[in-house]
Amino acid sequence: MNMLSLKISHAAALLVLVGAAACSSASDSGAPTKTGDQRVSMMVDAQAGATLFLEDGASVYLPPGALDSNAEVSLSREACDGIYSSGRFQSCVYRVKAPDAVLNERFLLSLATSTENDAPTECAAALTEDGWRCLVDTEVLDGSSEASASIFTDFTVRAESDDIVDHRCTDVPFEPCGGELEGSWTLTGACGSMQQVTGAFFTVGDPYEACGPFEHYLDFPFSLDASLEFRSNGTLRALEDFEIVGHTMVTEECLAQVDESCPEGCTIDDGVCDCITLSSVGHRGSDEPWAYGEAGTYIYFEQAHGYCVQEDRLTIEFPSQDGSYLRVYDRAP
Repeated sequence: MNMLSLKISHAAALLVLVGAAACSSASDSGAPTKTGDQRVSMMVDAQAGATLFLEDGASVYLPPGALDSNAEVSLSREACDGIYSSGRFQSCVYRVKAPDAVLNERFLLSLATSTENDAPTECAAALTEDGWRCLVDTEVLDGSSEASASIFTDFTVRAESDDIVDHRCTDVPFEPCGGELEGSWTLTGACGSMQQVTGAFFTVGDPYEACGPFEHYLDFPFSLDASLEFRSNGTLRALEDFEIVGHTMVTEECLAQVDESCPEGCTIDDGVCDCITLSSVGHRGSDEPWAYGEAGTYIYFEQAHGYCVQEDRLTIEFPSQDGSYLRVYDRAP
């Protein structure tokens, strides 16, 4: 199901759900049950699908067949303060849970955004084991950001910033559809772990684990200035420069709890101490033969790479030592 049909179905399902709620009690089968102003839960019929929505406008749409079986699904607003009150974020943290469900296909998120932060939106983001990762199909609307996802986790909306460029992404739909590769492409997202994408790896303890979960955040975002040029003479030029930074956000209340203060050189934004340190930089480049392989693949360095060209977007599956990962490119002008 493509994003356009998903959004059309979402609108139709929302109307049906609102109409049904007007003439049904909370005890009726399939009716949403609110357990607070910012939480809703619902037993979802896997074949029918459903929309869950909060009073602030946030919603989740599960299309028919998205779940493998009927299951309880919840949507909640978890935090709007702590580190999420800083200018790096444009929405609260929302959590989508379905402990007994398995996803067969993607669901659609609509996250309510703040009118107080007028910075450009970077993306809707999902919380993974590697930190907040952009959902690459984010669509910015008036008062909300929409995206699709295939994992149940926490979600928020990140604002663009001048001091951190983060090319990490997650959760990209991919089938090796093939297409015309000749020309130049510029990377927009790398959907893999830091080690898969850059070869670097960091292990750092959490000095603020005594504080609440929304009071601190440690991350290693990386920027990847990468390009591909598939030439008609059968050579592929691949260039990339990467920069990994250490990024810590911690509230002043949390710092006081562990008897620390915001270090010199960091900034304080709305009660949040924000620190950035340079961790690693690197460069890689190659200029080697390439050729089309079997359907949906090309051959480079004697390895088959699955890929898909859709209009001016190219998604490539790259092999790595601990499994494959995806990179997303846009056609260069």
